[in-house]
Amino acid sequence: MAWRQGCAEEWAEILASLRAEWYLERDVLKCDSMLVTDLIQATTHLDMGEVGHEWEYDRISNLYPDPSAWDAVQCCDWLDDHRINHPTNVPRLGDSPQVDEDAHAVVLREHVQNNAEPAEIMEWWAVTEWLAGELTAIGQPVLDNAYGYWWGRCTTGQAINMDGTLQEVARRHA
Repeated sequence: MAWRQGCAEEWAEILASLRAEWYLERDVLKCDSMLVTDLIQATTHLDMGEVGHEWEYDRISNLYPDPSAWDAVQCCDWLDDHRINHPTNVPRLGDSPQVDEDAHAVVLREHVQNNAEPAEIMEWWAVTEWLAGELTAIGQPVLDNAYGYWWGRCTTGQAINMDGTLQEVARRHA
């Protein structure tokens, strides 16, 4: 096989991977899974006063998907990814068989919200404020409180730089 120069998309992916490695080294500080999990659970069983409010489950951003800005295709993709049937009440334009696309998108967004379950967080990683903001922007669960910032990673069993999350952050800065 002869050598060929990479295309722009291939180079962009290489750069995203390199940036992701840099973010991992610079902005992912340590694994705090047991600490954060225990503190969140303690707030449900103990009266921890003001400290307890910092660790309440409700403080986790992006625990549920926010489809408010999604179009119909994004909603359908999410429903398919989560093996959820699409709604059967498809709005029509008057008496015609044509679908009212705007109303259909509203029905789909409501269906996503009604069927969404909280993200299944497998690990908690202490991260920098910058990375916490970036992870929040791409829809990852993040706990931001007076004690720091934690990313609620929803995968486990492989290296962080293999799950694609940091590459997604890197692509935003290409």
